[in-house]
Amino acid sequence: MEERIRAITIGAPAYALRKRNIEDFEEKFLGILLALQKKLVAKGASPETIDEALLAKARTFDIARLNEWIKNHNRYYPIEANLAFSRSGYLVNGRPWFPEEPWTPERFVEKARSMRERA
Repeated sequence: MEERIRAITIGAPAYALRKRNIEDFEEKFLGILLALQKKLVAKGASPETIDEALLAKARTFDIARLNEWIKNHNRYYPIEANLAFSRSGYLVNGRPWFPEEPWTPERFVEKARSMRERA
């Protein structure tokens, strides 16, 4: 109940807003790659050509800004969210918390490729 009252009076916690920004960046960049991928598949491009085009596009993204959000999230989230701590590290709901990995153009292409294969 205290957290609900706090949320109403002062807004969402900083870590939640930061996480939302991270997710928005990820969704935007993956959406661009998936649209390009769909277009190239429709044209009959080879998987290698598709991956090259996706990588070229991913290299145009402002990944530094996204990774700065991730760096700040990893740094402040455990403290702001008041995570429990054990000998093995921070815990979220009794499970180990792992910092988010920074993004690279190659990671975006791999994620887009895996989404294509699942679809």
